[in-house]
Amino acid sequence: WQHVLDCLAGYLSLIEKIDGGLVPGSGAWNFGPNHSEAVLVSDVVSRAKEYLGQLAPTFAVEKSETKEESYLSLNSSKANFLLEWTNYYSLDEAVRDSLSEAVAPGSWDARTHILSEIDRLLSRRPS
Repeated sequence: WQHVLDCLAGYLSLIEKIDGGLVPGSGAWNFGPNHSEAVLVSDVVSRAKEYLGQLAPTFAVEKSETKEESYLSLNSSKANFLLEWTNYYSLDEAVRDSLSEAVAPGSWDARTHILSEIDRLLSRRPS
């Protein structure tokens, strides 16, 4: 459910810290929600339907023969600890922001919106 700007903020923070010599540039880095914030896909869909109201599409979930993991997550503890990184968007904010164009079609300017969201995200980052 993570907002793309949360990931972007993590990678930008990583670049700053590597450039400043504060963290090593090698190794894997993950930027994902904390395990305590994990939700089911159905929870994300419910929030989206709630936000979209009558605009929400209807669909049916079909049983799949494909074997899938029942739980997927990223271990972001390295980023949490060494970069002091965390998600800035809550689930509700991520859903609302991701669907805002659908709710107000025609009155939504993508460039203005994303620049506003980047400014908002930057204002939340620790100095």
